[in-house]
Amino acid sequence: MIRGTTPTLTITLSNELNFDSYFVTFRQGGYTVIEKTEADTTREGAVITVPLTQEDTLRLRSGTAVEIQVRGKVGDKAFATSIKRLYADEILKEGKI
Repeated sequence: MIRGTTPTLTITLSNELNFDSYFVTFRQGGYTVIEKTEADTTREGAVITVPLTQEDTLRLRSGTAVEIQVRGKVGDKAFATSIKRLYADEILKEGKI
């Protein structure tokens, strides 16, 4: 992922659930940097698509791992995915274009 761009991330869950609600959390350096809800994403079966804005990716620091996790609820059962890590690449021209 490159800072200042508008990537769309695709997260494939291990099974298809009928969520009551879910969150996709992006954490860096121990702090939540971006959080998306089901209203900010689309879901087809076990696949969640997460569009990010320039503002979102500019919040990330380059060279530091970005941890991503989905947590949600189905009835009274809560679930969480394993944490995935990727890195944000730097840009030469800072800011939104």
